Amino acid sequence: MDTYKLARNYILKRRFKVIEDSEDCIIFRYQLENIYICQELQSEGSLIITLPILKDESNVYYDVYKCCNDVNAELKYAKVYISDNWILAASEISCLGKKDLEHQMNVGLQSLVIAKARYEKKYLEKD
Repeated sequence: MDTYKLARNYILKRRFKVIEDSEDCIIFRYQLENIYICQELQSEGSLIITLPILKDESNVYYDVYKCCNDVNAELKYAKVYISDNWILAASEISCLGKKDLEHQMNVGLQSLVIAKARYEKKYLEKD
């Protein structure tokens, strides 16, 4: 079974609320957040998990970049990015099997929530 199908089974097994399920992307609820899982096309067996943090319309890019860099320096399993005025937390998963996927999904999901919390804390502290 491929990594994407293993991830889909993991989500269903954990009974997360699935919002959208297509051939290349799953959107589901995790700790009151919408989480996106997409297959990485360039690397078979890899998935990208993303959590949109917020849409930044402030145009204060220096502060946003600084907050992203500060969070990225602290975290190992998730990174914070800026894409089209969206601040995103992302984690990449490459797994070897079902047990490995379950472990990496748990770590990845927890890391995304931690990344969001740390970004919001640092962004609020700048004021």
